[in-house]
Amino acid sequence: MSQENVEIVHAAVRAVAEMDVSRLLEVTDAEVEWHAFLAVLGDGGVYRGHEGIRDYVSDLRDAWEVFEAEVEDYRVAGDTVLLLSRLRYRGKGSGVDAVSPAAH
Repeated sequence: MSQENVEIVHAAVRAVAEMDVSRLLEVTDAEVEWHAFLAVLGDGGVYRGHEGIRDYVSDLRDAWEVFEAEVEDYRVAGDTVLLLSRLRYRGKGSGVDAVSPAAH
């Protein structure tokens, strides 16, 4: 099960980076509670259910000209997978590039 979970979380990160709502819906449960890296999005950064996932991707598209995630490492503990990555993003309004470490 843990290898399957690793594949699922990698697919979710790719889907977010590609802003591919269809793929993200495929790899998330209908009752998902998604906490966005940037809390300025959504309702304090929390999106619920598949409708929330649609809103999240729409908010990403509205806010970012570039949004990329490079997974650098991961850890597995039972069924839990922790991804360590580096996010690169550029705001649509500001044009400012930024890079941040992240854990998912």
